[in-house]
Parts: sequence; structure tokens; C-alpha cells
Amino acid sequence: MGEIDPVSGQPVEIVFLDPEESKRFELGIQKEGPTADRFLLDLVSTKSKWNKALAVVFAHHLISSELYGYGQQHFKEIGKGFLVHLKTIRLRLIEKEDEDDVTKLDKASDLARDMRRRSVSTFYSDLLNTQLIMGLAHEAQKGCL
Repeated sequence: MGEIDPVSGQPVEIVFLDPEESKRFELGIQKEGPTADRFLLDLVSTKSKWNKALAVVFAHHLISSELYGYGQQHFKEIGKGFLVHLKTIRLRLIEKEDEDDVTKLDKASDLARDMRRRSVSTFYSDLLNTQLIMGLAHEAQKGCL
């Protein structure tokens, strides 16, 4: 995509999961899933088996980092917060591709923002500051708050 990282000033390219790999993972043909080192978003569907596994990777990463004081009791809420945020990232990227669908995007963004504020507000600001999320380009995150 050729975005510029606001912190380093260096070009950042967002790499997404290949839709064919997502299909193979969904069908169980491919056993190897996402890892912290291979943190690729599946933009075909935010509810894909891959993205659910990605939420687990994210929750483990956040809890094991011990930076924010979360424990295993927060695991489910962190994963849920990640999946809600993923919807917003996906919508922002679609917005860049299709400027004509702004009304649909605005309604979906408002709904996602409202869900975050009600259900995952405790984790949301910490979620945005983790290394895995910060590894995504700034433009993909823009407007998510």
C-alpha cells in the first residue's frame, strides 16, 4: 500500500493473508495458523477461522507481555476486543478502495465504535498500543478511535 509510518517515517506495507490460504485453513487442509511472527489479517471475512485464531494469538501476546497487567481472566474480552477492532480496520481499508460506499462505512464504523465503548472499553486503548497492532500501517488504524 505504501503508507508512511508516523513514528519512523519509513514506508510500511501491509501484508494480508492470501484468500486461498484462508480457505485452506478454514477447511482444515492447512494446519499452520497465525503466529505473532506471522500476524496477517484475513480481510475476506472478519469472522473467519483464521481471524478467530489471530484473536487468540493477540490475547496470548497481550497477557504474556505483562505490560498492562491483564491475566487469563481477561482472555475472552481481549479476543473479543481484537475482533471488533479488526472490523473497523477492514472497513477503513475498504473505504480507501471504494469511496462511493461512505454511508455504509459510516454506519458500520459508528456501530463498531459503540460496541467497543460498551463492551471492551477497558481493553481498547491498550489493544491499540500493542506491538502486534502497531505493526499495522497507520492508515489502516486512522479513524478507529
